[in-house]
Amino acid sequence: MRNLKSGYLYAIISAVIFGLMPLMTKKVYGIGMNAIDAVFYRNAMSIAILWFMAKYVYKENLLITKDEFLKLLILSLGYVFTPILLYYSYNYISSGAATTIHFSYPILIFLASVLIYKEKAKSGEKTCIIFAMLGITMLMDFREVNNIFGIILSFGSGLTYALYSIWLEKSGLGSMNVIKLSFYLILFSSIMAYVVSLPSGGINFNISSAKNLLILILYSAVLSVGAANFYQRAILSISAKQASILSAFEPVTSLIVGVFILHEKLSGLNIIAIILICASTIILVLSPNKSKTK
Repeated sequence: MRNLKSGYLYAIISAVIFGLMPLMTKKVYGIGMNAIDAVFYRNAMSIAILWFMAKYVYKENLLITKDEFLKLLILSLGYVFTPILLYYSYNYISSGAATTIHFSYPILIFLASVLIYKEKAKSGEKTCIIFAMLGITMLMDFREVNNIFGIILSFGSGLTYALYSIWLEKSGLGSMNVIKLSFYLILFSSIMAYVVSLPSGGINFNISSAKNLLILILYSAVLSVGAANFYQRAILSISAKQASILSAFEPVTSLIVGVFILHEKLSGLNIIAIILICASTIILVLSPNKSKTK
């Protein structure tokens, strides 16, 4: 049976950690890396960690079938192109505006679940998606949305993340140990990021100091072993639809980081947005819900 409480907790923890991603990515840029470098190192630096965990902690057989290989390959496409598109959109519109447009993915997942997979939309879920999207919209400064290419890239990142989330839930990969799944996901994603980097000169392997190496290892461990892994667990516990709604905590975390670490101003509209997003979470968690079997 799906553990709903754990699933809600996984989704919130994932969102909070992902909310730190813009600040962490800025650190990676600061040591001479670009968007594709960041995506490559975010995945590659955790391959050994997840391999060790899968083989020696969880005692998993790391062999996979041809069917699993193809499903993981498709999953990796959505996983790796999401940050590539999002990070590139930062070159055309502000990171805050790009992240807000990226958060079209809960609506896309909700619509796909209802229209394509014929899942019944509960009244509580409808209220949650409305509250969450209103809150996220209030966090955006529309004056910063001034480049159509940036809008296309950031919306594209939302679309690929929605496809990744839905495919993870519906492909049957949920029967695989989540650490084993994560290992193959970041392995394939590292290879894809490397291939994508080749036309522009390849990955920057010039890691000039132990400090820079530590930054990249922590960046990867926190996002790939931490946030991404918790999000995967959330999807497999409560569904992509509900996990995506709870992910609205991500921009809230980014906002709080901006206020307390970067000393940015907190407006009245921001406060209303936070209240709406928190309300959507409370409604979702407290709504009557039946567990589903895997």
